[in-house]
Amino acid sequence: MRPRVIALALVLALVIGPAARAEEIVAVAAPLSGRHRAAGEEVRRAAELAVAALNARGGVLGQQLALAAEDDGCEAAQALAAARTLADRRPALVVGHTCSSAALAAAPVYAAANLLFVSPAARHPALTQKRASKTIFRLAGRDDRQGAAAALWLAREAGERPVAVVHDPTSYARSLARQAAEGAARAGLSNVIVVAIRTGQKDYGEAAARLKDAHVGALFFAGFPAEAALLLGGVRALGLDSHFLGSDSLAGGDFAAALPSEESSVRVLLPNDPPARPGWIRASFEREHGSRPPSVLMARTYAAVEAWAEAARRASSFEPDRVGAVLERYTIDTSALGPLSFDDNGDARVASYVPARWDGGSWVPSD
Repeated sequence: MRPRVIALALVLALVIGPAARAEEIVAVAAPLSGRHRAAGEEVRRAAELAVAALNARGGVLGQQLALAAEDDGCEAAQALAAARTLADRRPALVVGHTCSSAALAAAPVYAAANLLFVSPAARHPALTQKRASKTIFRLAGRDDRQGAAAALWLAREAGERPVAVVHDPTSYARSLARQAAEGAARAGLSNVIVVAIRTGQKDYGEAAARLKDAHVGALFFAGFPAEAALLLGGVRALGLDSHFLGSDSLAGGDFAAALPSEESSVRVLLPNDPPARPGWIRASFEREHGSRPPSVLMARTYAAVEAWAEAARRASSFEPDRVGAVLERYTIDTSALGPLSFDDNGDARVASYVPARWDGGSWVPSD
């Protein structure tokens, strides 16, 4: 090539810049093999449906979208490799890593590559508590907010009576009890009784008598089914009508089997899985899967793609920092989950835990 032609080509490259991609990539990173494959396929399918819907409406910022997928195996090492592969492809969005170990391994790679990443399911606090960058987000609740949920429930149920937090000696229970008691104090409850019990006892009459003497109106128990059942039995035997809330460790059949049939004021905490909006992609989904409704994981994945697309439109850019700033600043309506917003840590503003009652066959969310 002659020197004048070379010079002209360089000038044009500087003026025009790099050629725009024909398509913007939305990437899925999920367990597409192994025992968690079913969850990974739900993420992949939901992202596929969201991309197809956006493309049918003209794409995003005039660009059509293409879907890419990487298998993280629900394992940290494989997730790290998947993240590095995606970092080389420069997708506009990465959605997935449903397992916390995978999400925690991959997030620093996405942060270093300045990629926007949204996990629809990882609940480990460190993903956002130790947020690798302002482009890391999650749609699930956090496992470290159970104590705060218990405190809100105590404040609501106690009325004018004292509240109690009872816990066994395990680190799990002691941590929850501390969070609940501190949260109750922050909520303005001035009379919070904390009772420690030992595991493996035949009864908890002494603890029950203390709660009875205080005329406790609401009680949160942090511990395990055997002790919870004995304590509740002792409280009821003394005629105390306290509302009873158990930690998520009671959300199984063992504790439920010990409940008297007439017991109506017992609740346990469950990780929050808000239902999808009625009618969300149901018609197209049911053509493939029959009457089985889309899962919460599918709804979160679909909503993540929707929220990213709207944030890109508002930012007039696919640049991750600008899109991330819009996600933190504005509430975005999604067809799958309804209004969606994130706090300064990148956590979706959703309840991490909800009280649930026993309906005879399972624990179901209850007001």
